[in-house]
Amino acid sequence: MDSMMTTDSGRHNESEVLSVSDQRKLDIAAHYINARANDAANSIIDIGKFLLAEFYDNDIARFYDRAPRKSVSLRKLASRDDINMTFVSLCYAVRLAIQERRFFSHNGNFRTLTPSHKVVLLQVESDGDKVHYAKEVIEKRLSVRRLRRMLIEDGVIAPRGPEPRCIGESSRPYMKLIRLVKPFSNLPHEVIDDIDPSKMPVRDRMALKRSALRARNQLDALIRHLTEKDTVQTTEQFK
Repeated sequence: MDSMMTTDSGRHNESEVLSVSDQRKLDIAAHYINARANDAANSIIDIGKFLLAEFYDNDIARFYDRAPRKSVSLRKLASRDDINMTFVSLCYAVRLAIQERRFFSHNGNFRTLTPSHKVVLLQVESDGDKVHYAKEVIEKRLSVRRLRRMLIEDGVIAPRGPEPRCIGESSRPYMKLIRLVKPFSNLPHEVIDDIDPSKMPVRDRMALKRSALRARNQLDALIRHLTEKDTVQTTEQFK
């Protein structure tokens, strides 16, 4: 047997040939790096908490209000030469603070979630999914990397994750929605017909099914929303 074994991912498992001293060096390095990464993520959350308190009086609804602000705003703050964060980054920090308040700060079950885990969970749009995967982290002791991989495999986030966004940064926010929906309308039937579910691994099949059901529910909600607007506009035209 070769002294270097190959893992499922095709990479070599070097721990088989490392000395105890070398392995300890790797452990210390991993601990150091993770601690610093968590410190950075925690700093972003603290910045968000500060901004939410100072700019919005801890009122989450005010942050999501699209009305133009004549007083202090994140955009005005980001425009200063002595600020090293962009407008989108500042918005991202506030969204992390809001997530912290809504889901984690008052729930003792999530006290072991690291700031880095919370940064990844911010990419999860559904409240139910966010709580579900936060519990998965706790129960299965998932690393940040394993959490991200699970979210990608389950179709919850894109491989690179969604771009940080902020309310009001675009005058046409629906354009992103159009880009997301369009691929579904062009999905060739032969792509579906070529799939044999019986030959798919159970995990992959269930992940694909969950993603398809989630997409269907979201598209149904979008259609209902657009239909309601059409009805209102048509009624107003005949008044």
